[in-house]
Amino acid sequence: MLISRCFDKGGGHGTFDRERFRDLRGVVRHRARPNAGSHKLAGILHYKDLNVLRSLAATLVLLIGSCAVGNYAAVVVDETGAADVLGTDSTSRIKQLIDSNEVDQAIRLATEAIDDIEGTSSRYDSELVKPLTLLGDGYSKSGDHLSALDAYDRARHITRLNNGLHHIAQVDVLYREAQSYFALGQIQVANDRHETAYGVYARAFEQFSVELLPGIFRLGDWYGETSNIFAARGLYEYALRITEQHLSRDHPDNLRALKSLARTYRLERYRPPQNLGFDEPPTPSLFRTSDRPFVYYAELNSFAPGEKALLEVTRIELAREEPEQESIARAKLELADWYLLFDKFESASVVYNNVIGMYEGEEDSQFFQSEFVEPVPLHLPLTVDPMALPKEKRAMPSTGTIDLAFRVTKKGDVRDVRVLSSEPVKTFDKQFRNAMRQARYRPAFENGEAIDREELNLVHSFVYFPVILDSPEAEE
Repeated sequence: MLISRCFDKGGGHGTFDRERFRDLRGVVRHRARPNAGSHKLAGILHYKDLNVLRSLAATLVLLIGSCAVGNYAAVVVDETGAADVLGTDSTSRIKQLIDSNEVDQAIRLATEAIDDIEGTSSRYDSELVKPLTLLGDGYSKSGDHLSALDAYDRARHITRLNNGLHHIAQVDVLYREAQSYFALGQIQVANDRHETAYGVYARAFEQFSVELLPGIFRLGDWYGETSNIFAARGLYEYALRITEQHLSRDHPDNLRALKSLARTYRLERYRPPQNLGFDEPPTPSLFRTSDRPFVYYAELNSFAPGEKALLEVTRIELAREEPEQESIARAKLELADWYLLFDKFESASVVYNNVIGMYEGEEDSQFFQSEFVEPVPLHLPLTVDPMALPKEKRAMPSTGTIDLAFRVTKKGDVRDVRVLSSEPVKTFDKQFRNAMRQARYRPAFENGEAIDREELNLVHSFVYFPVILDSPEAEE
């Protein structure tokens, strides 16, 4: 009855009248509030009957959510998918507390906001999404990722109840869940959350719609981070097809797609180190439906496409009506670094010298000092978790450090690696020495010429899992 009274029967199946529903829902809540004799109902109803009533209440909430699916324009949402019911000042205050690491106070304020809304409304009110998301952010910042996931899960559940199972408002919470699962070392679950978010984008927009780009970039970056390079490459190619149809050459999204595509070829040759809890790359499963075919044929170990993409970025920067010197210089530097990493030393030298010439007489500028005076790391394969034990053999994580001395040649190679100190002592020295020998740097320059630089130092901090004492590894 309540649902049927919320529709305007003007035509077809009618349209959902949200304001009328809110008025009626308030009446129902008022009638349902406990009174002096309400406890007697529990006494005369069998517990199974009480469960039936609870099920009916849950069904009502689901029906409400499904009715609201077609009423997208009636709900104004922000980046977390909820109206800013806390008020701008309250929301900003909680965010500021989180940013300044005052997480206990932020968690308290978010919890109070949740209690206030539940006290005047229900546990499924869409206004809860914002404070729940901020509560999750507070827990995440404090390192309590399990509590963060509880808050995020509830925020997403309420978003889906109020807006529909596949509504775009849930993607921000999905990404937050992915970050928390990643922090817990549950890489495959984090991967699932990223792919679910992309699936929501793909359902919401046309196949080559520009609105797809945020989801494409987010999933592509995740695949690159987790060593699924070819899946990432396919997505960036997809992004380029969209930007070519809808955007100008110098649009930031087109430049991002070109640079990201080039980076996949670079990552193919220079793999990033594995991250904490990263046993093996998760298996990608790109969202597809029968009416959305997307097939990508990977090119292996190909230098030319990456070079082509970076050359296009440089041409775009040069062709701007009001070109900026530093933007042009950075585009050329990225191209020169590409040549260096692929052992095209003559081409790299020509482009480096061209950039240096752009700053003739400006050698004291911040850009020149940061990019040419000392070697700049281009590939630094120092792992976060050097032991990589199976999960069942790991004790609680600890933090270690290692101080390395080395030399960088004029071609950017690393030589003469030595360990100056380490904690834990000598446990990971060999692994880090070997990894450092695989590093590549942009060399230092002097008077326009690349030079060797000796006695360089690098202090690297890392997380490791001590061996559980009763495991076989501890006995060796």
